[in-house]
Amino acid sequence: MVCVKTSLDFSKIDVALPGSSNLEILGIAVHVFSIFNIYNPSPTLASFDFLSNVAKMILCGDFNAHRGMWGSVCTSCSGRSLVEALDVRDLVVLNTTTPTHLSFTGRNAWSLLNFVLVSSSALPSALPRLQANFWEATTPLF
Repeated sequence: MVCVKTSLDFSKIDVALPGSSNLEILGIAVHVFSIFNIYNPSPTLASFDFLSNVAKMILCGDFNAHRGMWGSVCTSCSGRSLVEALDVRDLVVLNTTTPTHLSFTGRNAWSLLNFVLVSSSALPSALPRLQANFWEATTPLF
């Protein structure tokens, strides 16, 4: 779900995904930003090709991207895919190192699976607003 203040001028972004993709994506365009809420239901390979024509973007969601570099005990295909997308799409991770998931399947291990990502081109204008309002769901960013 994406909640938008009724007085804010926005438009829905239709995201075309290949039939084999299991990503669930909701997107809106606000001012010069494209904002996407992403859910990857499994740690299988996730393609981020839908971002190829997007300039200033904010992505948030549950990526199910397991990777040792952010605390997971293993690396999944989607973890490798997310690292590639960070590099290719020039994305910046805004998360702290605070874990967002506790696995109860044998190891009881904490990991970071939920992310807030911003394209570096959007960072100068988005960061002050995001930092001030990061945990305030009712505070408008624009």
